[in-house]
Amino acid sequence: MIKAFISSIKSNHQFNNIYQIFYLVILLGLIFYFWNHTILYPFKLLVVFFHETSHALATIVTGGKVKDFVVIQQQGGYVVSDGGNRFIILNSGYLGSLLWGLLIYTVAIKNKFNKVLMIGLGIIIGLITIVFVKNLFAVLFGLVLTAVMILIGKYVPDRINNFILRLIGLTSMVYVPLDIFSDTIYHARSKSDATLLADEFKAKVVMDSSGLMRDSSIIDTSTEQSMFEGLVTRHMFNALMLKLGSGSFDKLIAEIEWAIKAYDVDC
Repeated sequence: MIKAFISSIKSNHQFNNIYQIFYLVILLGLIFYFWNHTILYPFKLLVVFFHETSHALATIVTGGKVKDFVVIQQQGGYVVSDGGNRFIILNSGYLGSLLWGLLIYTVAIKNKFNKVLMIGLGIIIGLITIVFVKNLFAVLFGLVLTAVMILIGKYVPDRINNFILRLIGLTSMVYVPLDIFSDTIYHARSKSDATLLADEFKAKVVMDSSGLMRDSSIIDTSTEQSMFEGLVTRHMFNALMLKLGSGSFDKLIAEIEWAIKAYDVDC
């Protein structure tokens, strides 16, 4: 009898694990399939809201003040901060979006507090909107979203709440690597958290003859010299990518010569 009961528990646990993995795969498939569809637009805009909220909270926690908080309808935004720890503030956008998503998805998996989480999340978004947000579009989005989430949490069936929460959490987590890819490669010339980090914090990288990184250290600086050296570092990185990728040694040499000459002139 006892053995049968234990076996039943194990079986149910294994079934639950398989179910969670299956649910995750289905959701990921839906997210990627509808990524550029308008149906995911409010979810992606919410992730941008999480991203900027993380910047704002990091500013407050590290002793700074939030002077401006903007989210625009083109899925972009920014936070203007006064004081605080710049390194933590600049990194908090990517990491914050990831943590928001992970927390929401993890709680949703428990399948116990879906309605409470939905209403609580709506209230949090409303408070953040009232306290921080400055532009009209973001204020309207935040307040409308607050009302919608509270109504969903109150009147919509629990399983629908669970599905929406999982979708929010997973979209937030998926958005992060895509956002980083866009900021560092696809739109590398645009101003972003990644480019600001590159400009304000230079990384000293020592490479061996095979082009592999041996050691790195972060130096806190925001001078014009560091911004210039960041540009030189990017050219050296381009040279390394050319070496590892296309194997065009003419371009490799040209990139390295540019970096050396530019550095010598500036120094």
